[in-house]
Amino acid sequence: MHELRWPEIYDFAEAENREYYVKRMETLMSNLIDAYSDDWEDRFFYERFQ
Repeated sequence: MHELRWPEIYDFAEAENREYYVKRMETLMSNLIDAYSDDWEDRFFYERFQ
């Protein structure tokens, strides 16, 4: 997702995250949303294995 950044996937993840968000709990959707950011903390993994 970090490179492709499909808007449909982002919109879906945002909607799911809003509906099922649990405080203090990392969710799959929040991790997916984070991957869209240029400052994504795990981008070095992507760069290493692309």
